[in-house]
Amino acid sequence: QNWEAEHFGKRFYINVCRSLVQQGGKWACPSGAASCMKDGNDYVSLGQAESGPTWDRDVLELRYTGGQPCPDRSR
Repeated sequence: QNWEAEHFGKRFYINVCRSLVQQGGKWACPSGAASCMKDGNDYVSLGQAESGPTWDRDVLELRYTGGQPCPDRSR
């Protein structure tokens, strides 16, 4: 099952250890993505899981590689 979160009007879909579980309907997250952002009608791959979660002091880190640039080109 995917984790879902909303932040500043954008919806984020996250799978911690593998590719996202595909959903029906208007789902358009790219195949193979482990993290995806929905911004309006646009879906952007934030990348594939590089490794399992790790701790950096008191912060849990999830690393994704190979993602698309964000629509506003900030990352």
